[in-house]
Amino acid sequence: MKKKYISSFAILIVIIAAFVFALSKNAEDRIKSNEERLNLISKNLQKRKILDSSLKELSRYNYQGKGFLVFSYFDDIFLIDNRQNKVISLSNKLKFKREFGKSGDSPAEHRSLKHYRPLNNKQYFTFDFSQQMIKKFDKNDSLLFYMNFKNDSLRISDCTYINKNTFLTAGSSDLQFYFLVIDIKANEILKYWTIDDILEKKVDRENIPTIGRELIFEGYFSQSDQGDILYSYNKTGLFSIFSPNGEFTGTYQTIDKNPLPRFLRKDIGRGIKLSTLEPDFYGNYSRAINSNHVFILSNFLMPDYNDNRIIDVYDKIGNYKHSFFVQNLEDGQRADQIVALDNHLFVLYENSTIVNYELNI
Repeated sequence: MKKKYISSFAILIVIIAAFVFALSKNAEDRIKSNEERLNLISKNLQKRKILDSSLKELSRYNYQGKGFLVFSYFDDIFLIDNRQNKVISLSNKLKFKREFGKSGDSPAEHRSLKHYRPLNNKQYFTFDFSQQMIKKFDKNDSLLFYMNFKNDSLRISDCTYINKNTFLTAGSSDLQFYFLVIDIKANEILKYWTIDDILEKKVDRENIPTIGRELIFEGYFSQSDQGDILYSYNKTGLFSIFSPNGEFTGTYQTIDKNPLPRFLRKDIGRGIKLSTLEPDFYGNYSRAINSNHVFILSNFLMPDYNDNRIIDVYDKIGNYKHSFFVQNLEDGQRADQIVALDNHLFVLYENSTIVNYELNI
């Protein structure tokens, strides 16, 4: 019995060692692959037209928690803390107004708050990624109704509000990635596009991967005050635009032209397989859209950028216009998330400080 136990323990040690080695080797492969990709697109990055100074600081707000995402709605700014699962409401001058929301497993609570959208002074919507629920609350934070996607094969990665009870969602089901317009109260899909439909004018269909789409095409939505919707793909140099009523209008390349990553399943022994993207690089770090422009906070940095992130600016039919730096804070904290509101750019930094900049472009 003792020998059997020792033998089983030895096998377990071998499996763990193989897994750790595979992770280490995979990390090394990723670094090498990312370096190769950066070399390939460096010529594209050199085409950036960098403006000297486009941002003038107007105000800042030092949040003491951990900010995750930032949204705008008319004259207000909303910061999501998805550790404490609450929303912090600020004026456009970054003055504190109120905070609300709480952690928990019930439909009236949140486990992984990812989206917030006020409707008026009386109601608002949220999206919880872990719970896979879009929820509607009244002004007293009481739950009115919700749609639970966990009962379906569809897994939503992000969503944005269109009108009434209608949302545009991005998500995957089986081996397909979809953009769906859904009435969450009627539980009805009103229209949809596959990723093949969305990319057909930019990527040959035979070059669109058939597996791993939920990772390759994961991204985030942003919406202007006029209702125009932007979806930027995290790990490839593309973004898509939708009209205020959720109609798809076009997909465009970023200046870096970061190609699609490959989805791989690596066999690390004893029947264990590791799923990975190669390279696994978060190129489009954040995104924003206003009445005239699309803003992509890029994670592709050149050596002479002094570790400052850069924003690439496009018009709403995908034409590249120019770029400008978002300077690090005094202690070196880098820009993490952005939102545009009229001629203002609100930047959430790594330490959860929000800065209100005047845009001069």
